[in-house]
Amino acid sequence: MDKTPEEIYTKFITDLAAFTTDKLCLIPDWTIAYIRENYVNPAFRSQMFKEAAKRFGKVPDYVAMYKKALKDANLDWGGGEGPPEDAEVVDILLWVAKDLNLICWEDKGYAIIEPEDEEWRKTIACHSKAMKQWLTLAYLDETSRAPNAEALNCARNTLDARAVARGNEVQVYLRVAKVDGKIYIDIGDKTFAAIEVDAEGWRVVDSVPVNFIRRGGMRALPIPAHGGSIQTLLKFINLKSDVEGEEQEKLVLVVAWLVAALSGMGPYAIAIFIAEHGSTKSFATRVLRAFVDPNSMITRSLPQNEGDLAIAADNS
Repeated sequence: MDKTPEEIYTKFITDLAAFTTDKLCLIPDWTIAYIRENYVNPAFRSQMFKEAAKRFGKVPDYVAMYKKALKDANLDWGGGEGPPEDAEVVDILLWVAKDLNLICWEDKGYAIIEPEDEEWRKTIACHSKAMKQWLTLAYLDETSRAPNAEALNCARNTLDARAVARGNEVQVYLRVAKVDGKIYIDIGDKTFAAIEVDAEGWRVVDSVPVNFIRRGGMRALPIPAHGGSIQTLLKFINLKSDVEGEEQEKLVLVVAWLVAALSGMGPYAIAIFIAEHGSTKSFATRVLRAFVDPNSMITRSLPQNEGDLAIAADNS
């Protein structure tokens, strides 16, 4: 006849007391091995780890040994249910992030977040504001408290170091990616949908085989619709000319620039509008930017030095 949970727990307490009496608990590895061998039920095993932790907690040196033994055995403090109640904030932050898929690209760390029962995924930089927000919410769900700024920064630095040192090197993309003969354009909204383009046409897809990252100023593209005409673009930008046929020639250049911007292949051309004052040059640049890569920073002044240029490029 199988033993009841109460009988199993009583046996464990008795055995653990015998361990303590025989001073075998001086070697935490033995206790861990004993629990793992004799108690396979996850719920009981968890409770036994916690009970053992309480006993070791009476001697600080034993606690350190016990934690190290658990780590070496790929077990969580507390038997896998979560961090201990007296854990530091940064340790809890790292615990809630333990299942993140960490990758690196060009010496920067990234985390791939794939919610359960969802088709989409997102990739965020370990040092980004998005990672700070994710860690804050995860910590809040775990503890019902808010983490402090110092612990958040420490956790982000640690995740970044892990990603760079141990993560797989995987390319990340910003807005546009060309992979296996297809072009993917990140729409940029909360659904993480994208536009897939190939020789047969284009379509909106829920998931893509690439890792898109997003900058803070990025805004969502409108959801495209089939039909329409490129000639409609002339309603939004001023390409008029007194020379017959020149408007259409200019339109060809503009459309070529738009297509190149969404090709996923550099180097990219720079669009330069030359006209007299008041001819809506700035408005035309805003319209074209909105077509391919909407951003909260619609226009910007010229950078004063190479450092400002690098910062602007990294955040655009």
